[in-house]
Amino acid sequence: METIKRHTVNYGKPAFFPKLKTTPRRCVGQGYYLSDRERRELQMHLAFLVRDKRNAADPNAVAVIRDDFRKVGYLSEAQAKTLAPILDGLESLQVSCRVDGARLWLDLPAPALLKKALKPNEVRHPACWGSPKPTPVNEPSGRRSARPSS
Repeated sequence: METIKRHTVNYGKPAFFPKLKTTPRRCVGQGYYLSDRERRELQMHLAFLVRDKRNAADPNAVAVIRDDFRKVGYLSEAQAKTLAPILDGLESLQVSCRVDGARLWLDLPAPALLKKALKPNEVRHPACWGSPKPTPVNEPSGRRSARPSS
């Protein structure tokens, strides 16, 4: 009988950049989190990437999370090394994915494109750079209301 780890992770408010060019990359470690049957029956179209800073084996670990908050694996060590510094400023990153047989493929944006998309003046995820500046309200300045004061 295989031992499957059932981990759930809250992915918070994910950042999403649908227009960035992506490259398919394989999710690793699925055997630790999904049974053989679950891997064969897996149906996913979205995944969330979350930094796993408590992972003692890899300080740059990036977990792959399903939309039901269940961990299904990790990015490879090489992919995590390039994306971890970028993901440190986000709660999570939403990516599209597909299942091929028992393998999960993630459509990952290029790190350079992702960095460029995360410029502070193009905030898409307020928690990552602080709250956005309030937009000015078009109120006539210096004008008092017509209501008499009592």
